[in-house]
Amino acid sequence: MVIRYLVDTSVWVNILRGDPKTHARMDSLTNQGSSILMCEPVAMELLAGARKHEVSAIKEFIDSFASLEFDSLHDFRSAGEIRRQLSWQGKTVKSVVDCMIAVLALTNEEIVIVHNDSDFKMLATAFNFRHERWEQAA
Repeated sequence: MVIRYLVDTSVWVNILRGDPKTHARMDSLTNQGSSILMCEPVAMELLAGARKHEVSAIKEFIDSFASLEFDSLHDFRSAGEIRRQLSWQGKTVKSVVDCMIAVLALTNEEIVIVHNDSDFKMLATAFNFRHERWEQAA
């Protein structure tokens, strides 16, 4: 089965800024035949952070990737449950969007979340999904 990589905003930003280490890792995945995926919460974050002159290029960039779909009733509620459960354990997830992305990893087969964000390590430890942290080049 082909491993599918769901890329978080933190990594896409490094790609869009031209980080060579992140580019090399992404190229390696695509050369291995892995599937690189987008999701709408990540698209939302990329567009929200775009400068005026970048919007068109970022929209085109987003549209160049297949996007994982949400079950709007189940998945958004599950993300809320994840955030609440961790909160009750005294753990703080900075972004509910990260909880939404985690739900996609939990409800789809062979998903690895690629990120540069401390929330995903905590989420993966608590809810048992695959992830890789990609730090940008120094």
